Amino acid sequence: YLDPVISRYLHGITRHTGNSIYVMNSAGGLVSSDEFRPKDSLLSGPAGGVVGAARTGESCGKGKLITFDMGGTSTDVARYNKQFDYRYEITVGDAHVFSPVIAIETVAAGGGSVCSFDGFKMTVGPESAGAWPGPACYGAGGPLTLTDINLLCGRLDKQSFAIPVDEQAARKRLKEIMKKMEAATGKKPEKEEILSGYLSIANEIMAGAIRKISVSRGFDPSGYALLAFGGAGGLHACAMADILGMKEIIIPADAGILSATGIGRAHVEKWKERQVLLDYEAAKNKLNNWFFRLSDELFSSVDRNEFRVNRKELFLRFKGQDAGLAVEWTGEGRASLQKFREKYEKLFGHWIEDRPVEVEAIRLSIRSKDRLRTGKKHPAPERKKARPHHRQSTFTGTARENIPVYRKPDLEPGNFFTGPALVTDDKSTTFVERGWQAETDVSGNLLLRKTAPETAVAPAEQFETRLELFTNRFRMLAENMGAVL
Repeated sequence: YLDPVISRYLHGITRHTGNSIYVMNSAGGLVSSDEFRPKDSLLSGPAGGVVGAARTGESCGKGKLITFDMGGTSTDVARYNKQFDYRYEITVGDAHVFSPVIAIETVAAGGGSVCSFDGFKMTVGPESAGAWPGPACYGAGGPLTLTDINLLCGRLDKQSFAIPVDEQAARKRLKEIMKKMEAATGKKPEKEEILSGYLSIANEIMAGAIRKISVSRGFDPSGYALLAFGGAGGLHACAMADILGMKEIIIPADAGILSATGIGRAHVEKWKERQVLLDYEAAKNKLNNWFFRLSDELFSSVDRNEFRVNRKELFLRFKGQDAGLAVEWTGEGRASLQKFREKYEKLFGHWIEDRPVEVEAIRLSIRSKDRLRTGKKHPAPERKKARPHHRQSTFTGTARENIPVYRKPDLEPGNFFTGPALVTDDKSTTFVERGWQAETDVSGNLLLRKTAPETAVAPAEQFETRLELFTNRFRMLAENMGAVL
């Protein structure tokens, strides 16, 4: 279905450029349009955001990141620990697509997610107002959305919008829902409670997505920095971090367009793999030769001076299991087997003795050298308290307060301030909650750090996260033992 459409589009461009162009794929790499396959681009946009997030994190000295991309219709999250987390099969509708992709979890919670009441409970999404009619405040007759909720909370700066914002239209939609609630329950709801309720529902949906790519896979999110981007990522970043027990947040300088700039900063990559299906002991002495052959095949189609080997991977599993775990091949057999054991025990909580390990497949990737250069390091800027552009009334979670609003283009390296506060530009907004301090670095990124003790709710939520971490490991242990038996 995609092939004819995308092929016509790319042909229309290359007809004018006269040569091949590079296209983003779902694995976070660029590939020549001559070798591009449309099925490999299903998650190319979100993958561009993860690549941009990884580059931003590296420039800030952070190698462990949870990326949080909140846009108009959905939120995409991923885990990055000095390298991308991959999947090699994705499901789209009824189709199973075998293609390497960055492991991204998507939920239907974005600025355009419809906030409604079904007669029993409040809901956020999965329906979206889309580009048309859009949120109620866009003045085109749209429904109440998460954008309207943030606007009515005073967490959006109307002066920063490129289009007129109709706050009255948002209030009208909210009143309609409140009347439905009163008719269904017999009680008149409080406006601030409803606003707070919708925000909490959205935050829990998005926190659930982060748990899927961290806690559910045996990783504690509190050991990572949250890198939030997209037009609305900064609005909910502090709430996400508080729910998950995270202490650091990075808001990129180009947060609103990071998926696009990430594609521009991606490497040109090529992959090659070979199925093996042999016991590890029988295969280990042949692996170097097989990787050499894969490397020779890949380098034969590029300029060897412009590319280098990026990663050699083995897919290992216990004999009888149907899915392998990827581990790096360093050229030494015992080291790779030990990595497999460490990864297996971390994920499943046990190790199976006296059962042969099988090499399912091997994979090799090469990457362009010219995109691997790191930026020049700058000395830490002199810290100076930032001056707000103006103030506005904002519901901070407990009451209305007159909080400062900072314009991101006006902030200089070293400028700092504490929450509650708003930071805006023409592409994104960040709400810095109480208990967080923000500082601008030399690249214009906003670095947020937790400064106050967690609230009374946070320890319980953190306990639930750790309990879920243990429960998921136990569940995977049980499932894996069943598969072995």
